[in-house]
Amino acid sequence: LFRPFVSFCILSPSMLLSCLPCFLCVAFALASTPGSGVRCACLGKVELGDNLGVVVKQRVAAALSQYFAHSMSTASRCSSDCLEDPEETVELHVFIGNVSRSTLPNELKLAAATADGLEGTSEALVVASAALSLGGGTLGLFGNGISDTNAPPAVKASGVSIGAVYSAYFILERLGFAFLHPLDGGIMPAQAPSAADLLDIGVAIESPRWPIRGMHYHTQHPLEFTDVLQGFDVPFNCSATCPDEVVKDCTPCRELWGDMFLQLHDWFEWMVANRQNRLQWILLGVSRWGKLVDSEERRVRLQTICDLA
Repeated sequence: LFRPFVSFCILSPSMLLSCLPCFLCVAFALASTPGSGVRCACLGKVELGDNLGVVVKQRVAAALSQYFAHSMSTASRCSSDCLEDPEETVELHVFIGNVSRSTLPNELKLAAATADGLEGTSEALVVASAALSLGGGTLGLFGNGISDTNAPPAVKASGVSIGAVYSAYFILERLGFAFLHPLDGGIMPAQAPSAADLLDIGVAIESPRWPIRGMHYHTQHPLEFTDVLQGFDVPFNCSATCPDEVVKDCTPCRELWGDMFLQLHDWFEWMVANRQNRLQWILLGVSRWGKLVDSEERRVRLQTICDLA
């Protein structure tokens, strides 16, 4: 927002005086805006269901554990430094996916029953928040997918609920995480949300308007992910066993496919955080590439990409 404005002022010194009042207004607004978050938030009990899938379950768990000071393996109360000001402390208990209903707080069981009672809505989610009867400032968050009869066969076979995955990122975003760029990963919030902001969720049910939401990645251009989506190292005909110096019939690798593959995690996470469900790209191949085009190694790499998706 500020870059074009600042550039305008720098490139037009004669307009500097007209810019100063705007800068002063912005600075005053930022300085005088009361904080909407609480000073401290801590994590109580966390349960993540298997229908999130292995990768999403790991990434959501990592995001929560980095965000909060407490280990996710315990249900300990807020630490004493948080409780110096109980009015500004929120203790969160988070339940996402097909978790055991017996472990859910009573205040969240109604939302879980609502999700269980609905079906046929493609990739829909339900998220609920409630104050829990465990003491002041204790809140519960629940998220899951609604039974999807239209899910692709591969998704059904995997046991993953896309709606449950979407609900996990719905909750992360309400906690303040941002997924703004496919190469940046999730951005950690600067401060915890207020109790009022979280309670404002109530019971939210969302379903996508369009069944296919995604992108075509134009691999016919040299874009960031063109090589990894082709299943190739860089360059495509390189050898990881080549010495550093160039020798006849041996081209050393500048970047290995396995290293580039790790970058797909952030991209695919950005896609599901933004409720996308499709990625399409074109496979390339010419005769001069030889056996590499139809090689088993390439097929395995492409299958690995699809499995991650």
